[in-house]
Amino acid sequence: MAIVLPKSMDEVEATREFPVAPADTYELEIKSAKQGVSKQSNIKIDLRCEIINDDEYNGIGVFETLTITDAAMFRLKQLCLATGVELDEEFEAEIFVGETFEAVLNIETYENGAGETVEKNSISKYIYTEES
Repeated sequence: MAIVLPKSMDEVEATREFPVAPADTYELEIKSAKQGVSKQSNIKIDLRCEIINDDEYNGIGVFETLTITDAAMFRLKQLCLATGVELDEEFEAEIFVGETFEAVLNIETYENGAGETVEKNSISKYIYTEES
């Protein structure tokens, strides 16, 4: 079966800028969570989150990668404290889908595949009140 394009490739830009929210504290919802393997062969969880409950910035996406190593597990612990999710020693990444949490977002700049400098939001701090 042939693929039918919705528009001519001449109408498509090779790059795409995504909206960025100002650095601040936001409520986010985890829309997807996928387990994978990092370039260094470590288990990782890729989270796709969206800002919620903010009239101006609802729907802006924030991506987070949690690497499951001894040195980096503190980020997974912070996410669990922020969402209230309790993990067993074995779990599926999808356990986080639909969970909400508060986090401080910052703005990072990076070079995309086309060599352009672009901005994105990233999580600088998970907000939680007590440790379990």
